[in-house]
Amino acid sequence: MTDYTPTTSEVREAYAKRRALYLASSGHVLANDAKYNRDDYAEFDRWLAARDAEVRKNGEPSDAQTEAACGAFYNDPSDLTQWSRLVEFEGRIADKYRARMRAALRAAGGAR
Repeated sequence: MTDYTPTTSEVREAYAKRRALYLASSGHVLANDAKYNRDDYAEFDRWLAARDAEVRKNGEPSDAQTEAACGAFYNDPSDLTQWSRLVEFEGRIADKYRARMRAALRAAGGAR
């Protein structure tokens, strides 16, 4: 197994292909010799739009996203401040940073 992640277009195409195979197996014929039914693409697009809206509405950033954002914000290029050191030596302060960063990520549109 690889770390490859398919694109939205690839998933959309695979959905339409699977629907076409299902419909063909039940005797349905696509109009105008179309590769796949346009309605299947539209169905996938509606599902994706609804899912994206749900993520925006309820988008809770993951722990990994929050940690990465805290590190990106707190780490200093000159090595004066390091997120890992704050976590190790000042855990309660780091927890406050995490809570505020999670709120900021949520306000910015959720996990992406």
